[in-house]
Amino acid sequence: MGELLRDVRFGFRTLLKRPGFSLVAILTLALGIGANSAIFSFIAKVFLDPLPYRDPERLVMVWQDYRQRGGPEREYFSWANFLDYRAETRTLADLAAYEDAMFIVTGDGEPEAVPAQFVSDSMFSVLGTPFALGRGFLPEEGRYGGPAAVVLGYDLWQRRYGGSPGVIGKSVFFDGKPHVVVGVLPADFYFPLAPSCQLFATKQEPPSMAGERGNISVRTVGRLAPGVSLQQARASLNGVAARIIHDNANADNNVRAAVYPLRSEILGPVQPALLVLLATVGFVLLIACANVANLQLARATTRRGEIGVRAALGANPARLVRQFLTEALLLSLAGGCLGLALGAGGVAVLRRLGASASFPLPRIEEVAVNGTVLGFTLLVAVLTGLLFGLAPALAIRRTDVSEVLKEGGGTASGRTSGRSTGRLLVVVEIALALVLVVGSGLMLRSLRKLSAIDTGYDSRGLLAFRLQAPVVRYPEDHQVAAFYSRVIEKLQGLPGVTSAAAVSTLPLAENGTAIVLMVQGGPAALPERLPVYWYRSTSPGYFKTAHMAILRGRGIEDRDRAGAPKVAVINQSAARQYFPGEDPLGKVLMSRHIEGFSYTVVGVVQNARTIALTSDEAPAIYLPLAQMPLRFMGIVVRTSGDPAALANPARAVIHQLDPNAATVYLKPLAASVDAAVGPARALGALMTGFGILALALAAVGIYGLMSYLANQRVREISIRMAIGADGGAIRRLVLVQALVLSAAGIGIGLLGALTLTRLLKGILFETGTLDPAAFLVSIAVLVTAALAAGYLPAWRASRLDPARVLRS
Repeated sequence: MGELLRDVRFGFRTLLKRPGFSLVAILTLALGIGANSAIFSFIAKVFLDPLPYRDPERLVMVWQDYRQRGGPEREYFSWANFLDYRAETRTLADLAAYEDAMFIVTGDGEPEAVPAQFVSDSMFSVLGTPFALGRGFLPEEGRYGGPAAVVLGYDLWQRRYGGSPGVIGKSVFFDGKPHVVVGVLPADFYFPLAPSCQLFATKQEPPSMAGERGNISVRTVGRLAPGVSLQQARASLNGVAARIIHDNANADNNVRAAVYPLRSEILGPVQPALLVLLATVGFVLLIACANVANLQLARATTRRGEIGVRAALGANPARLVRQFLTEALLLSLAGGCLGLALGAGGVAVLRRLGASASFPLPRIEEVAVNGTVLGFTLLVAVLTGLLFGLAPALAIRRTDVSEVLKEGGGTASGRTSGRSTGRLLVVVEIALALVLVVGSGLMLRSLRKLSAIDTGYDSRGLLAFRLQAPVVRYPEDHQVAAFYSRVIEKLQGLPGVTSAAAVSTLPLAENGTAIVLMVQGGPAALPERLPVYWYRSTSPGYFKTAHMAILRGRGIEDRDRAGAPKVAVINQSAARQYFPGEDPLGKVLMSRHIEGFSYTVVGVVQNARTIALTSDEAPAIYLPLAQMPLRFMGIVVRTSGDPAALANPARAVIHQLDPNAATVYLKPLAASVDAAVGPARALGALMTGFGILALALAAVGIYGLMSYLANQRVREISIRMAIGADGGAIRRLVLVQALVLSAAGIGIGLLGALTLTRLLKGILFETGTLDPAAFLVSIAVLVTAALAAGYLPAWRASRLDPARVLRS
């Protein structure tokens, strides 16, 4: 311990004598360690911390698997199917269902639209959620006609009700009906796949819905029974699915059960991006280590006289290696402290990105630099110090003491060993930098294609918002339709408004509702794969307002009123997929699940990417609002000016028509399109930033090595110049070395890029991982950076005075 303390003191004195070297090394390491600390903070929270439920590893998501019907692997349940699964399963301790909703809360202030969920009474007992106040739902509160109860989210409780404990037992009004508050959730509660929800009410389906299996609108969460594995639960639930199909003529054929751990379902969308970022910052740290190792090698060469004297006085190689490793650890710990501060700043930036929905991560508000991150940073700092301190330490072991003392501090053999190690480190830096630059190039290519995508509608100049017709004011369907007609009429009268319309599913705001349809006059036997459509209710003029082209027939018009012949417009995907080679106009679409659902196709409209920018539009059917009135609708308003300036006038119009109506998502539609590109843009910006940092570090490494090699060859260069070599020849001599190192690094880096960029496969949009343009541009950028980094040492070498050098 005494020797170690002496090494530490000596290391401090040595580093303080070279403040420039120490500062560069610490800053270089701080950048690499800080980037890793910031990304690890998210990895630790998202991947390592347990979910805020009781025994979270026993929780599963249960889906209906429609792949054998040509549908998705993860499909929602009907309420009837959920009840059957819940009643018959023996491998799940319990099963709970939930359905997206939006409640207009009135009383205790202005009407407020609150993201909500209809849940089964078993939801909070399945999750095992503790309550900040009160309790969860009772079985009688989940039955039709039972007590109307509600559970509040923590934020809503604090914001609207002042965090008062007296809220328990208080009546909350939404949809004009009183609901008694029975519980308040804790602040750290995270609702699966719907984290923004702040209000939960029981789903009380009437007995008439017990056999309704076509309306697939609920998701399910279950808890595995003790001793039951995931495979056993999947097999058992598939048996339930087969029984439902056998016993119910109106059940969908070829449907199976899909069961996945809840954690994987929550993390699924963000896992590839986080793994890519973790690999990226890992590469940046390796490049930083190689840079500092090169600095240490160059510095070790200047200390060969000191090393020789200490060895001659009795210091064994292990003692000398320990001294250099101690200095390396001091540098890395200092870099780790500074890196931790940079990492905390990076966490704050990423949290702001998440808060703006640009980079949506689950539980992002809980991410912080905690004890786990501190431990990780300390571990990284120690390993980093050992890693970059290893190269100079090994060079010391190969030092020939007698030669050092005879030549006054340097030997040709020692310098050659150091130069070889330095070259190897720079080649590694270039290879790692190429992988990151290629990854950044692929992301930028993908982002460019995503930003230029044709959405099928013109979002510029459109204001969009959601609106609900309160049931207490508009209990009948015709009243709902009349309310939205008045809203559209009033909005069209605002200055600068060219048109307005209603649609049940706003683009890029929600998925909508899927429905299984049949063609009248089709096969008598039920087909194995019934067409599945997204159905949307629209007012006349919606396609004109959204600038969606009618390709055949006509759109929804004023004549399509209640009592008139029922008509529908389908999109290109529906026409192509379900009416190949024939004219869809005049075909009658029917539902075997919904009584009276029979609509004649009168038009075909172009596809519009309304669910996600990255996926083609699925088959969709548009129905007249007057014939399919829905209480919760989206409103789009086209204006000749700035749509954001129309927000307050539009809100005032709604309040004038109905003080109890509240608007949601009131913003320009272009903002929704921009937000849809946000995650890709944020990931691209992060990867580009790290790529530029890696490129800069690699360039610094090349510059340092070229300067070092040029200084070591001063005598040779002077002799060359004395016998006639001009400045151009000397510059070429140094630059050729830089190009040779670059070529070696690029060759190795290409192999790494071809392998590691496969991690981006699930993230890129219409861009292959072997995109030639990205690879060629990345190679050109790296070669240019290498030449630029090597030019200054080459220029300095060409300016030597050979007479002065040779005299010395």
